[in-house]
Amino acid sequence: MHSFSKITSRYWYRSRLFWLLFLLSTYALVGFLVLPGVIKNIAIEQIEQNLGWQGSIDKVELNPFALTLTVNQFAIQDEQGDSVVAFDRYHTNIQLRSIIEGAVTFSNFELAAPFIKLVIDENGKTNFHKAIEKARAKRPEEVAKTDEGDSKPPKLLFDTINVIGGEIEVIDHTQEQLIEHHLKPITFALTNFSTYANKSGAYQLEIALGTGQHLAWNGNIGIAPFHSSGFLKVSNLRAERLWTYAQSKAPYKLTHGLVGFEGQYAASMDQSAPIFELSNATITMEQLQVALKTAEETFLDIEKLTVGPLDFNLAKQKLDISRLVVDALSLKIERNAEGQLTILAPLSKTSNNETQEAAVSNEIADADSTNDTAQPFLWSIGEIQLNNSALNIADLQPSTAANISIDNINSRLSGLSQDMTKSLDFGLSYYIENSEKSEITGQITPTPFDLKAAINFDKLALSTIQPYLNDHVRITIEDGALSVNGNLTLAAGADSDAMTGDFAGSININNFETIDQSVKERLVGWQDLSIEPIKINFNPLAIDISDIRFEQPYGRIIVTNDRSTNLAQLAVSKPEEATQPTTAEPAPEQPDSASAQSEGKPVPVKISRILFNNGAAYFADLSLKPQFGTSIQNISGEISGLSSDNLERASVDIKGTVEDYGKALVKGKINPLSGDLYTDLAVKFDNIELSTMTPYSGRYAGYTIDKGKLNLHLNYKIAKRMLEGENRLILDQFELGNTVDSEESVNLPLELALAILKDRNGVIDIDLPTSGNMDDPDFKFSGLVLKAFANVITKAATAPFSMIGSLVGGDAESLQSVSFETGKAELTAEHISNLEKLSKALNSRPQLMLEIRTNIDEQGDSDALKKIKLDNRLVSSSGEQRIATLEKLIAGRVGQPKLDEIKTNTLATTNTSEQAAAENSEQNTAEQAAIEAQAYEKALYDTALETESVSSLELTTLAKQRITSIKTQLIDQHNVTNEQVFALQPSLEGQAKENRVITTFNLSTR
Repeated sequence: MHSFSKITSRYWYRSRLFWLLFLLSTYALVGFLVLPGVIKNIAIEQIEQNLGWQGSIDKVELNPFALTLTVNQFAIQDEQGDSVVAFDRYHTNIQLRSIIEGAVTFSNFELAAPFIKLVIDENGKTNFHKAIEKARAKRPEEVAKTDEGDSKPPKLLFDTINVIGGEIEVIDHTQEQLIEHHLKPITFALTNFSTYANKSGAYQLEIALGTGQHLAWNGNIGIAPFHSSGFLKVSNLRAERLWTYAQSKAPYKLTHGLVGFEGQYAASMDQSAPIFELSNATITMEQLQVALKTAEETFLDIEKLTVGPLDFNLAKQKLDISRLVVDALSLKIERNAEGQLTILAPLSKTSNNETQEAAVSNEIADADSTNDTAQPFLWSIGEIQLNNSALNIADLQPSTAANISIDNINSRLSGLSQDMTKSLDFGLSYYIENSEKSEITGQITPTPFDLKAAINFDKLALSTIQPYLNDHVRITIEDGALSVNGNLTLAAGADSDAMTGDFAGSININNFETIDQSVKERLVGWQDLSIEPIKINFNPLAIDISDIRFEQPYGRIIVTNDRSTNLAQLAVSKPEEATQPTTAEPAPEQPDSASAQSEGKPVPVKISRILFNNGAAYFADLSLKPQFGTSIQNISGEISGLSSDNLERASVDIKGTVEDYGKALVKGKINPLSGDLYTDLAVKFDNIELSTMTPYSGRYAGYTIDKGKLNLHLNYKIAKRMLEGENRLILDQFELGNTVDSEESVNLPLELALAILKDRNGVIDIDLPTSGNMDDPDFKFSGLVLKAFANVITKAATAPFSMIGSLVGGDAESLQSVSFETGKAELTAEHISNLEKLSKALNSRPQLMLEIRTNIDEQGDSDALKKIKLDNRLVSSSGEQRIATLEKLIAGRVGQPKLDEIKTNTLATTNTSEQAAAENSEQNTAEQAAIEAQAYEKALYDTALETESVSSLELTTLAKQRITSIKTQLIDQHNVTNEQVFALQPSLEGQAKENRVITTFNLSTR
């Protein structure tokens, strides 16, 4: 009361209460009425001075007693009048404890509906930056004084900071395409925040980044020095919006992707080094879609990619990722007609720039490497997983485009880290279209490379490779499944380029069927092919196989209309090869001695057994009329002991059925894998119906085959590249049928040849030896037996007696004729022996007919017959009786005058000779008389021989006698049937040589 009364007195100015009330009134008046206007004006003025923009504030409320400040409807417009900064309400409350704490303390800091519009131009400058630069350019002195100020932050304390309903709009012109970001609503809460050293406050930040996009951040933060820790979560961040900033540098475009992150973090800055740690963090990327810049369709789609939980420590330079999981990845790879992968095309365009940048980076790295003592970065990934993924390959390079789909791909890799010397567990499984599951599991060591894997390829469809076959062979794979099971090991050798290792397991190809595209017929196939167990050593290459089993194998060989085989027509010729100009071949590189030696040696191969069961083969010749076809069924057997070792010999034992009842057998020893190519094989074909061979006999022989069966026994021996063949051909009851008009038929008496070769039982049994040097360029395996048989037939038809000589012994000349002494019909011992051999051939070949033609030399045989007849007249006389007989014959034939003339001439010649002899020596009378008688007798004999007559009947009789002598030996002595021996009309045109006349034989057939 005293104080109040004092105020009402005239000494009011002495009252403390008055001054207190005055001060309070003034404080309230200034706080409530004056300062809000001042704050408003100063704020607007500062905006104009520092930014050059217009500011507006609807209302500023200040409560000087509560120490609260509220600003409503604040806005800043740029030069174009667009709002760039705004908020609905700003409210703060300063605490009186600021006096005690020595810092400005705010109990509550609220900002409602803040808005910021950030415009970034082509050069990267923001609208705020440009506005500040423009404003500072107008007052450079004030700017310099401001820049010289202390940058130490003021001491501030915030009990709570709340931002509600915030919005940030970003318009970015830095990229080729305009980018706009709208971040709203933004909610932020921070408690107990201060600018004190080593103090921090708790915060909570939530930002909606668009539909479904969200950022949540909570923890604590301090700024002196900066330190923060907490939990950050980002959900459904639209990665394609951020990818736009990398679009100009990146080779591809990200068309869609949702990125998420959550985890604990701790970060701080001190004077030594920044500290940053992540713990229990997870990064997720969902619905990733990647495409080429020029394409709309994506080539890479990932449903979800998860990295984590992960821990990262910047100070320790350590990153630990528990798992990296890729779910439902879909990759499309296309190779164009030029053989280039389309997804790699963008990389080639930037390769030059990247190479230059890499060179600069390498130079910098090399310069810094000498001073680099930084701690090595440590990283690890516990497990990498690929789940339920797919790979689609479109290959346009083959003439027929290939499309391969690999589905349900699942893989894993465990224990990956910077230590590449550790062994890593891995697994991979997938399904190729129309195939069953394939799987690979094992361990791999990157450095030095080492791989141990279990492989299980289950029924891979071989038809998948059909587009690649079409460019090389005219074969269609109708069916077939490849299965591979085994263990694979690979390791880097001492030489980095050399790789050692092996494979041990089994290989199966089931239900394999191929079609010859030219004739649309089955070509090669089998029900099952199994190779097990097999072991392959890669360096040096060596192959060891226990069993190769063929179940129901099949092969088809066709001779087409142009007489080429279907196998020869399978290869697809390339037009560019035919038109390619010939160029000089480069000089071959000279291999070193080690490689040359290795190339000269065969690859070590061992195959214990190759088994065939119930196989079949078919051969057809479409060039014949009628067309020819035959088959071999029930092919079964085995080849055992195959080896590339020159000393090893493999056993062969294979049987089969030709047509219905024929038999085929292959048996012996071979070594096809060695350099020597040793072979000792017996091949037998028995009971083969020859009537099916009529198309061939008609073309080449001019006859059909009426009947007959073939037995062919072949024995080939090959050693040191030399072939020796002992072949036996047996034709049973072989009969030619009707003639066939063929321009290719041989003009030979084939019926005679067959009659010569066929024995009494109707069997042709011929040995056909063959030989040759396999290194001879003219040597060919094909047709060896056929060529030998053709030679035998030709020989039998053109030189039948030569063939008979080879069959029964003897030479052709001695068997095909008999030489008689002129005038005689007696056979010599040699003749009888040769006729005996000829009889054997005729007896064993009843179809053969022997034709005998006797030759008579009219002059030679007549002279011989005259002498024989005269000698027969004088056989019983001698001496004077012989002379008397001769005188009587001469007198009777030519008359007495002729006889007297002979006597006179003889005596005259004798006397002349006697007179000459008498002059030289004396002779007795008896000797002279004997000489006269001898000369006279000779003259009489010569005259009688001249006058002896031989009739044509006598010559004919001589011919018959000669035929009789021959027939007697053949028919009577050696039992040749009379029906096989024919005497032809004698020939009087024979020519005697050395007093012998030839009687010739000729062979024919019934």
